[in-house]
Amino acid sequence: MKFAKEKYEVEFRNPNLILVVGHAENMPPEEVGQAMRQYHGGRLIVIDYDTLISGAIVAPIDS
Repeated sequence: MKFAKEKYEVEFRNPNLILVVGHAENMPPEEVGQAMRQYHGGRLIVIDYDTLISGAIVAPIDS
């Protein structure tokens, strides 16, 4: 987020983080768990690539 602040002069509060995996069927749970470890307790969404590009996910807008 420091990069976005310095380059684009934008700030984020409580961002939704998205971990994109190849396919839901072949996603290794231990690798996903390792990737998610540093975001424990945060707002992290795990989604497969096909669902992401289908447009089925709509992020909530905080007011």
